[in-house]
Amino acid sequence: MKIKRRTFLQGAGFGLLSLGIGDFSLVKNPKLTKYYQTLAEPTTRKLALLIGINNYGSFPSLKGCLTDVELQRELLIHRFGFQPQDIITLTNKSATRNQIETTFNEHLIKQAKSGDVVVFHFSGYGSQVNFPDLNNPDNEQLVNSLVPVDSNNRDLANDILLTTLALLGRSLLTNKLTMVFDTSFQANESLNKGILLGRSLNLPPANNLNPDELSWLTELINNNTLERQKSNKQQSVFPGIRLISAQENQVAREMELKGTSAGLFTYYLSQYLWQISTASTIQTTYQIVNSQIEKITNNTQSCQLIGNSQSAIFTYYLLPEQQEGAEGIITKLEDKNIVKVKLLGLPHNLIQNYGINSWLTVLNSAEKLQIQSQFGLNFSAKVEGETTNLVGKFVQEWIRMIPKNISLTVALDSELSRIEKVDSTSAFSVIDAVSLVVNKGEQFADCIFTKTNGQNYQILDINGVSLPNTLGVANEAVKLAVKRLESNLNNLLAAKIWNLTINNNSSCLGVKVSLETIEPDKQTILQLQTKRYSPNSLNSNTQSSSLNSRSNTLKTGTKIQYRLENYSNDSLYFLLVGINSKGHPFSIYLPENPEDFGLISPSQTVIFPEPEQAFDWRISGREGITQTTIIFSKAPFQETLTVLGQMKQFQGGVEKLLEISDPVKVANSLLEDLDTASAVSRDLGGSNPEFYALDVHNWASFSLSYSISKSN
Repeated sequence: MKIKRRTFLQGAGFGLLSLGIGDFSLVKNPKLTKYYQTLAEPTTRKLALLIGINNYGSFPSLKGCLTDVELQRELLIHRFGFQPQDIITLTNKSATRNQIETTFNEHLIKQAKSGDVVVFHFSGYGSQVNFPDLNNPDNEQLVNSLVPVDSNNRDLANDILLTTLALLGRSLLTNKLTMVFDTSFQANESLNKGILLGRSLNLPPANNLNPDELSWLTELINNNTLERQKSNKQQSVFPGIRLISAQENQVAREMELKGTSAGLFTYYLSQYLWQISTASTIQTTYQIVNSQIEKITNNTQSCQLIGNSQSAIFTYYLLPEQQEGAEGIITKLEDKNIVKVKLLGLPHNLIQNYGINSWLTVLNSAEKLQIQSQFGLNFSAKVEGETTNLVGKFVQEWIRMIPKNISLTVALDSELSRIEKVDSTSAFSVIDAVSLVVNKGEQFADCIFTKTNGQNYQILDINGVSLPNTLGVANEAVKLAVKRLESNLNNLLAAKIWNLTINNNSSCLGVKVSLETIEPDKQTILQLQTKRYSPNSLNSNTQSSSLNSRSNTLKTGTKIQYRLENYSNDSLYFLLVGINSKGHPFSIYLPENPEDFGLISPSQTVIFPEPEQAFDWRISGREGITQTTIIFSKAPFQETLTVLGQMKQFQGGVEKLLEISDPVKVANSLLEDLDTASAVSRDLGGSNPEFYALDVHNWASFSLSYSISKSN
């Protein structure tokens, strides 16, 4: 018999919002000393329940949820000291509503004691259920829910309400609870415009909830009410924190990883936590992961951090077991000199283009590994040295092999007719920047060629957002449109190549970069630095990257500068390139003495633009994102500066930023300079005609991005 929702609320006698579906503010000024003392106390257990659902049956399949579970499991075991037997995973058919709630009760509630650490993770579809309004049961409100594998009937949803999970969390004896939701809840019209799959169940909210779930929810509410009365608590507070991969009106995305897929949020959360060398506060983790997601999704996805006044200072309430970051871990000895490696700490774009024959070092060991093959995040590597006792050891990047034939894959939107697809494929075949044209959905692509309702052709990014200055006029011929877009494609390819140099996590140079505003006020907006500079490896001042708590959205007219600090023992050279909000590539003006250009002596700080120069860097352009790449090298950028110097706009005048007329040539010359600076020996892959070989001891590259908004 179906339970009426009004009767349910009256019987339960407890306001839903007080059970933890509202937001809670985090501690802003925690007492670190006291918290470190708490961490030093022995923890009885670390328990986790990880859920991932790819195959729903009645709904379109997702691709990355099982990978999310794997990423979290590896992270919890190898970085935070969880025992494998204390982690339960429920995937696909086993992830039913009853099994999830039963396992939460049996594995977490019944076992966790005060002071224990608990992690709950869900990757799959999210949705919403119509529910009586809290203040007026005759009206309805939308309540967020998780879709288990057996919730296929939207007329009578078998969903798990977030309210139910809040109550389950409230039932734990420990308040060291972290809930991670890589899902989103609202249907969104833009869900299918991009290449990245979305995790919102793109259907109207369910009108009714399974009576078994209502009964379970009623029991939990009544139990919580009794506990509150016994303890004389005036309000029921959700313990711990929650990390949600998207805002309420956004879609959580998945991305492809060369043969596999993963949730964008879960991947960058685990990638960052694999790289940390000291404890990372939850606020810093949130800010850095969020900045990565916003950059990749063109500000269409931003994660949430929700917690209460007793919230954790450190991510997962824990310090990392291994105090030095890594790119991955050796998982298996496959042959006498072949091992299996999971590279879990690399940016996703690098996973897509990580060159075979790249080299890794084994942390705290003399062995070296050379990559032989790849499937997704799993690599096969040949060992140079002893192979005994390697399983479970961390690996770090040493020599990065980048293919010399980097190009773009363009996806053709389903909006295009068959004739339009034939004509556009032919037109793209003569564009040097493009190597492959596919139908959207067949495989990962760098952009989408599509048209609007008015027959205007344009390029969309992987999120389905129109790239700047790509929209054409009505009734334009397909081949003319493709030809018109060639410069935009070159800009996109240059940005792709520059992003492949990013290595501030693995670089062994000692440098820091900061983006600062000067007017209308002075503040540091973004700050990143390398983590593995050996002379200061024990110095906590050189072991972190941070983002200011202020927004990195800057208004037009804001005056900015970059602060570049060389705290190494070597003289370094720097180069700044980027793509502005108009989609145009830019770089610094070439001075008269290129051999001294960008030189930073040891222990020197350089401000760019220099305060005494006439160059006044003020934010301008359309609303959107400006991405800046700052590269440091032990050797001058001779080839790159030569290429820039041949462009008319880089000849004469005063110091300033100028648009680059041939960005792909500049990008390739930059890789040649880094290859020359690395001087990798031939037996390690140097002088390979198909690859650039870059040594992490000789270069560091940072990506800093900010959004532009119009001044009032």
